[in-house]
Amino acid sequence: MNQKVDQLMALADRLSVQDLVIKYAKARDTTDAALYREIFSEDAVIASGAGKVLSNGLDAILSKVANDRVRFNPASQPGVVSYAIMRHDISNIDISLRGDAAQSDYYVNTLAYNETAKRPEIISCARNVDEYVKRNGRWWIVKSTLNFGWENEEMGKALRLGPYTPPEYRR
Repeated sequence: MNQKVDQLMALADRLSVQDLVIKYAKARDTTDAALYREIFSEDAVIASGAGKVLSNGLDAILSKVANDRVRFNPASQPGVVSYAIMRHDISNIDISLRGDAAQSDYYVNTLAYNETAKRPEIISCARNVDEYVKRNGRWWIVKSTLNFGWENEEMGKALRLGPYTPPEYRR
């Protein structure tokens, strides 16, 4: 009987972590600060695959979200779900549980609409490696490492993303 309970708890934990991955993509798509608050711990870190810390702590993450909202979702209204100009497609989610800690590895294809070509295009293909902790019965992202590949340099330049991000939006 205890083995079945353990298996059910592990399944519930795995689904909770998977939900964080999916909510993270939706948070990126909607530039919704409230959604970020639901998934990131106060001490969370976002880093590049090269080890550079991009955001240290929830306040720094929310500051970038505010910038992203201005840059990529300017028509958004408070309290209304609004999607930005990019979409984040998540696949191949691999989750490893270790008690109250977990790690996931998954792919993120970021798409944006190319006005010149009049079609959506992939702007980047990334592999995220996220770390989680369960605190007071709830899972949180404590670190997200973004391993970017900027495959579409033309779109990066047009949208001023990645290596083309203007200095005022870099932290």
